[in-house]
Amino acid sequence: MQSTPLLLVLAHPDDESMFFTPFLMSQPPSRPIYLLCLSNGGFNGLGKIRTSELMEAAQSLHIDDVKIVDSAKLMDSQQIVWRPEDVMEELLTYATHITTTTSSSTITIVTFDEWGVSNHTNHIQTYHGVKAFASANPTHNYYSLISWRSTLLKYAPPLLLSISSISKKRTPLTTTHTLFSPLPAAIAMRKHKSQYVWYRRLWVLFSTYSYVNVLSKI
Repeated sequence: MQSTPLLLVLAHPDDESMFFTPFLMSQPPSRPIYLLCLSNGGFNGLGKIRTSELMEAAQSLHIDDVKIVDSAKLMDSQQIVWRPEDVMEELLTYATHITTTTSSSTITIVTFDEWGVSNHTNHIQTYHGVKAFASANPTHNYYSLISWRSTLLKYAPPLLLSISSISKKRTPLTTTHTLFSPLPAAIAMRKHKSQYVWYRRLWVLFSTYSYVNVLSKI
């Protein structure tokens, strides 16, 4: 029996590798995984390159299908405000495709939380678009990735891994997913060659998001 389809809704190519690797690697092989990327990451004119890189990274993370949006309404920019209705429109189209393809009436939809991990405007607007979609389409299940606002928790994986192993809980409201090595995140991020500069290499090594994802029900 096939698992409920999983749809990850993100803002840019490489978000999946930088922030969601523990969650993605914890999914059972039978679960179909979809990714809706709301921009092609073309802020520096690298949209085509980053699109290709994302398709390669998706394979390493066992993502079955990817849709990358290239729209003037949803450009990779801190200055352009993404309207919730534009996010909802893209989400509705892709969600309809998934339910039709899988014959499943329910999808588990995962995105950022209201802080967007790094406070990136596009991440935050992605959350608000998904939240608005959730209000209009309550039949699906919705979760957001908890942002660690404490620097200690954000960059001290051993501490958070210890806390998770002691008090790991799986309830209808939260789920915790752990990895004990940054290697899967590093392998995925290497596919994003245009973005894998020195400080992102350090991020993959030291960021808690390479080791632990905690999701909260929206």
